[in-house]
Amino acid sequence: MENELWKKVYQLVRQIAKGKTLKRATYTDADIIITYLWAVLHDRPVYWACQKYNWPIYYRRKPLPNPSTMTRRLRSSGVQKLMQEIENSLIHRFPRSVCRWIDGKPLPVGGSSKDKHSAFGFGASCIAKGYKLYAVGDDNQGFVCWTIRPMNHSEPAAAVELIERFGQ
Repeated sequence: MENELWKKVYQLVRQIAKGKTLKRATYTDADIIITYLWAVLHDRPVYWACQKYNWPIYYRRKPLPNPSTMTRRLRSSGVQKLMQEIENSLIHRFPRSVCRWIDGKPLPVGGSSKDKHSAFGFGASCIAKGYKLYAVGDDNQGFVCWTIRPMNHSEPAAAVELIERFGQ
């Protein structure tokens, strides 16, 4: 099952990224995303996916980016745009269900974290420091739209923002 899913994901990324290359880059945006998705599919950190022995034998011939390259390139606008195109492609492959839901999930960080963007707010029945994932879900399409905000961001304001973004 996992192998079939990987083949479909691999083909989709290659199909959408076709013809999109960077000048003077050793790895294409598709290579970065494929390496990242390999880690996500196996619920492992990105540096794990940068090691050849964690890949099947038939994928080991191609050189893999190192973790610092992955960290830098995953933040680049080209990779972010390509990931958004892949996400939109997957969403539009399935019909919309009758009902959609909006929810927020707290993502706490440690209390001693020096993260300047995290904030204190209501988590799961307590006050915590961190972020909240706000998402619009659909039974057929999965997460249609999502955003991450500091924990003190209000849920009604995030809901209005998400509804305006997907415009339905």
